[in-house]
Amino acid sequence: MAHSGGNRLSVSAYAKHRGVSRQAVYNALRERRIEKESDGTIDVAKADQMWAENTGVAAGRTSNAASNVMAPRSPSRRPNGSELMTIEEAERARRHYVAEQERLKYEEAAGSLVSLDEAMRMWATIAATVRTRIMSVPVALGFASEVLACETEHQVRMLLEERLHAALVDLVEDYRGVDQADDEDEGAAS
Repeated sequence: MAHSGGNRLSVSAYAKHRGVSRQAVYNALRERRIEKESDGTIDVAKADQMWAENTGVAAGRTSNAASNVMAPRSPSRRPNGSELMTIEEAERARRHYVAEQERLKYEEAAGSLVSLDEAMRMWATIAATVRTRIMSVPVALGFASEVLACETEHQVRMLLEERLHAALVDLVEDYRGVDQADDEDEGAAS
């Protein structure tokens, strides 16, 4: 289906124009060998030029006319996007990825992974506890009179720092106790 001006086509019409399947055009779009215009159509002259430059022999691809299967154009980029990987590096990266997937499956089956939801709930609990402990420092019995007894701003800062430090140390000790209790529970269950 041609659009105004006659130089822009739909994917189906461009596939007919090229003598290829619509899937071949969608593959070329996905692989950025050709581009759609902002209105969703394909500019024929521009796409034909890009197709010639980026598809087939010009792009280092070989085609089997019977099956229309093409070999990869080029090696993959390194994970940081810097340079192209060699085939050996790409295979090593693939093996590493597969090994990591297997490790994660094992850890999930062993129960040593925590779900994201559970981790978020744990973090929310910890954050709320830290907030409560810190906010309770100024309300503590005698704190106001101690602040009033300070003669300099430096003394107030030092008192506040001391109280905050004590509250955070208590918090750490409380969580260490929870960790140790969890460890003891796990040891008893074994």
